[in-house]
Amino acid sequence: MKNLTAPSLALIAVVALFAGSGGAVAGSMITGKQIKDNTVTSKDIKNGSLQGADLSPKAVKRFAQGVVGFQLIRKEANVAAGQPGHLLAECPTGTKPVSVTGHWASSSQGVQALFSLSEPQKGAVYAVPLPSDDLLRIQLVCATFGS
Repeated sequence: MKNLTAPSLALIAVVALFAGSGGAVAGSMITGKQIKDNTVTSKDIKNGSLQGADLSPKAVKRFAQGVVGFQLIRKEANVAAGQPGHLLAECPTGTKPVSVTGHWASSSQGVQALFSLSEPQKGAVYAVPLPSDDLLRIQLVCATFGS
C-alpha cells in the first residue's frame, strides 16, 4: 500500500466527517412532541402550508362562512423593571378575534398570548418581570365573517 500524502488524508477526513454526520443531523431535528403548546405563531408557519385537515372542525366551519375582512388591533405599554406585563386588546363590534400575538420591544424573553375566555372579543398578553424597563406589545387580528 502506498503512503498517503497530507492532502489525501485531509480529503479522507472531510469525507468521513460528512458521511458520519447525516444521522446526527436527522437525530437532532425538532419534532412536534418537543414544541410547547401554544408557542408556535403565524410567523413560524410557512404561508400556504396549512390545509383544512390541519384545522379543527370548528375552525373549518368558521372560515367556511367566509371571511370578508380583517382588522389589526395593536397596543403597547411601557412596563417598569421588575413588574409583570399585561395587555388587553379588543375587537370592534361585529368582528371576532382569530389571532393574538405579543412580544417585548427589546427583550427576547417570551410572553404568553391568549384569547380571553371571560370576554370573547378580547385577546391578552401576559409577561414575566424583566430586569429593565421595556415596551410590551400586543397584536390582535379581528375578522368580519359573511353570512
